[in-house]
Amino acid sequence: MSIPSISGLRARIAELSARYLDPQIASELDSAFEIQIDDIAAFRLLAHAEIEAFMEAVAIDRLKRLRKLVAAKNALEKFPWIYPIAAIVGKEIAFDCPLDARRLESSLLSVIDEAEKVVSANNGVKSASLLKLSVFCGFFVDQIDSTLAADLSAFGKERGDVAHSSARRVRSINSPSTEKANVERLLNALDLHLKPLTARSARSRGCGFSLRGRRYKASNV
Repeated sequence: MSIPSISGLRARIAELSARYLDPQIASELDSAFEIQIDDIAAFRLLAHAEIEAFMEAVAIDRLKRLRKLVAAKNALEKFPWIYPIAAIVGKEIAFDCPLDARRLESSLLSVIDEAEKVVSANNGVKSASLLKLSVFCGFFVDQIDSTLAADLSAFGKERGDVAHSSARRVRSINSPSTEKANVERLLNALDLHLKPLTARSARSRGCGFSLRGRRYKASNV
C-alpha cells in the first residue's frame, strides 16, 4: 500500500495545462497574442482543487495507517506524532498507571477520528492547511518548509481572487507560462516535502527510517 502518487497529480495538472494554457503559451510571444483570461482563471481554480484534494488524500491515507497501528503494543513509542495531532485537534490522550490499554486505545482512536474530521472540513491550500495535514502525516512542525507554506498561501489567495470575482477584474492574472511555472514549482516543492513518506521502509528487524533527521522504527511507515 502506498500513499497517493504525486505523479498522478502531475498528470492531471498536465491535462489541465494542455486544455487551458498550452495553446496560449505556444503563441505567447506573437505580436498579435491576446491573453484568454477565462482560461487562465479556469486553470488556476482547477489546479488548486487538484492540489487540495491530493494533500487531503495523503493525510487521510496516513491517518488510516495510524488507525491500524493503534492496537499495537507500545503504540505511543511507535508513532510519537500522535501527540502533536492531539494538540491540533484539541483531544487528550489517556494516561493511567497501571496502563489501561482499552482507555488508551479509545483515546487514540478519538484523536484520529477528530483529525479525519479536520481533513474533511479543510478548505483551500494555505500554510495552516499544510501545517495540519503535514502533522497528520507524521511530520513535526519544525520540519515543514516555510517557503512551501508561503507559496501555498499565495496560491490559495490567487485562487480566491478568481473564485470570488469576475476574472476580468482580477489583477493577479499572470501570463500563461507564468501560471504554469508557478504550479509546477508548487508540485516540485510538495514532492520534495513528501519524499520521506514515499521512501521504502526497512524490512529487517531493528532497522528504521529517517524522517528529516528523526529516526523511527520500521513499523511507523
